[in-house]
Amino acid sequence: MPKMLPTGPFDDISSLVGQVENAVSKVKDPALRKVAFELVLAQALRDPARQASRHESPTSDPTHSRKSKRPRVGPVAYVERLVSDGLFSTPRSLPEIAKELAERGRVLRQCDLTYPLATLMKRKVLRRKRGKPAGGGKARWLYSTW
Repeated sequence: MPKMLPTGPFDDISSLVGQVENAVSKVKDPALRKVAFELVLAQALRDPARQASRHESPTSDPTHSRKSKRPRVGPVAYVERLVSDGLFSTPRSLPEIAKELAERGRVLRQCDLTYPLATLMKRKVLRRKRGKPAGGGKARWLYSTW
């Protein structure tokens, strides 16, 4: 006959008490057995693995993480949004990118954009070339999509 799984919190505790009683059953002195029972039961009730299994949802899927449910924020996500909106279909300089983000309510210094741009270049989302911006001026790094 298959072993019955605990269905509620009291079934879980009663099975735990049974296991603890079995563990201390070989102690012959009754006073010592009582102390051992109390200590082992207290330790078993504090066991983090037991508490985690009690609070785990039976329908939870370990393949879905919380991170995937949250919207992405931060400079990399802001620049990715510009990429998806097609801003980089023409090459853009760093000041132009900062200005566009400021118009969208994301005020960032140009130095705050260098790492996100480098990250997107490593991911092959953006590339950069040395050239003059559309308005003229000295040569700068221009960022565009592949």
